[in-house]
Amino acid sequence: MKMVHSSEIDVKKPRLKVKATSIGPEEILTTMDLQKFLKINHKRTIYDLIKQGMPVIKAGRNFRFIKQEVLNFLRRRTKMLKLTSPVQIKRSKHA
Repeated sequence: MKMVHSSEIDVKKPRLKVKATSIGPEEILTTMDLQKFLKINHKRTIYDLIKQGMPVIKAGRNFRFIKQEVLNFLRRRTKMLKLTSPVQIKRSKHA
């Protein structure tokens, strides 16, 4: 049985498609900045949104968020929720 060294394994990493736009420092948010911006009290909610597909940049052990990408994600998510939400039942006047 032949041993294979890890340097011999060809691993193709997916490439991110990034638009060539200039992003100012005010457009890049830390987790705490994002919490304040979205008026969310718990970091756990931010991490749940990341698991649901919110765009994030990982810088070491820290996360960074591009404000416009987060807003786009939330708009798409809100549209999906509106499409999948149950129909409201009209209440009877007699109730």
